[in-house]
Amino acid sequence: MDSCCCVYVDNTNEFHRREIRRARKCHKCCECGGQINIGEEYEYVAAKSEDGFWDVKTCLLCASIRDDLCTCGYYYGELRETIANCLGTDYITGEEVGYV
Repeated sequence: MDSCCCVYVDNTNEFHRREIRRARKCHKCCECGGQINIGEEYEYVAAKSEDGFWDVKTCLLCASIRDDLCTCGYYYGELRETIANCLGTDYITGEEVGYV
């Protein structure tokens, strides 16, 4: 499968930290909306931009898909739309959606 380069993110964050954590409570994946259960590993990103401090939590499946397909950059929380635009498929349901 080819890489998708639809979304480019200019990295203007004052700082950006990405790490893998193990959930001590349930979280919601910022990409698929699925639940990250207690004990599961997930990607945690914290950053500070001109808009202030922000953080996101992503299940490892979505993080892997994002890392593999969005090699030129991305916006957190927009993976589903990005893949639909690039590949014409909803990666969560598997349905063909055409271009959004």
